[in-house]
Amino acid sequence: MQGRHGNIGELGHIQINRQGKDCHCGNTGCLETVASSQAIRDEVTQRLAKGEASILSECEEISVEAICEAAVKGDALAINVIEKLGEHLGSAIAIVINLFNPEKVLIGGVINQAKDILYPAIERCIANQSLPVYTEDLQLVESRFYKQATMPGAALVKQALYDGLLLMKVIEG
Repeated sequence: MQGRHGNIGELGHIQINRQGKDCHCGNTGCLETVASSQAIRDEVTQRLAKGEASILSECEEISVEAICEAAVKGDALAINVIEKLGEHLGSAIAIVINLFNPEKVLIGGVINQAKDILYPAIERCIANQSLPVYTEDLQLVESRFYKQATMPGAALVKQALYDGLLLMKVIEG
């Protein structure tokens, strides 16, 4: 199974905020506008420019790694940014859970450095926005693919789509 233009499952373009920022895809409020590495860095940079106190103000260049480290050290701005990220990701993940009822959700990338802050925010959204029967035994797990956050999930979904297994599961309900 393949989309008309080749791609399917563009989760980064799920609308998270109708009044949100314009996305490079032409839509408004896409997940990528609030949850991409660039969006996270931009938010921190903007808040620092407005005078918010943070140990990140000492950084020459703001990176996701630095934001995670600051959050783990208790920096209020960094914690807030990671929690908001968790809420945005949680909303998108809840949609996927409601569509596909997975056993496990993998979270990959450097953002896992702050998983003790990130995961509870994601879990709250999942609990509030997913069907309870789908979340009973759901596992939120750190991916082993640290630098390639979406690779394992994308590969599994693509394989299931080509095999027809995913389509059959959706049709069967």
